[in-house]
Amino acid sequence: MRQIKFRGKSLRDGEWFYGNLFDRDTKGNTHITTLERGCLVIDPETVGQFTGLTDEFNREVYEGDIIMLDGSPEMGVRVVVFYEESFNIATRKEYDYLQQGTHPYLNDYAHMDCLNTWSNSGLVRVIGNIYDNPELLED
Repeated sequence: MRQIKFRGKSLRDGEWFYGNLFDRDTKGNTHITTLERGCLVIDPETVGQFTGLTDEFNREVYEGDIIMLDGSPEMGVRVVVFYEESFNIATRKEYDYLQQGTHPYLNDYAHMDCLNTWSNSGLVRVIGNIYDNPELLED
């Protein structure tokens, strides 16, 4: 069974925290609760769920991570997204369409792959995330 946990960036100091997600309190804040630090207010735009998978170096892969496939830029750099009930990898254009609420498969270039396929083959390397390193995903 996959471990359900999330990460998010602290609004106070920009540090990443990992734990259980509490979506909104009475003030509209989003929180992550950790064993070490207790309940922390986080930026809701940075919340990402753990995929249950690890990369080739055994690092956990989260929604919003930027990955390199097969350790090679020629294979492409993608971002991990949750779409249509599964974790997928998307190009920058596909990611932008998803952020705008547009269905990427309505566009002729869209061809998102399931993250499991690549991860199970040991061909995924986390190189950053869309919040700290958006330049890594540029076309």
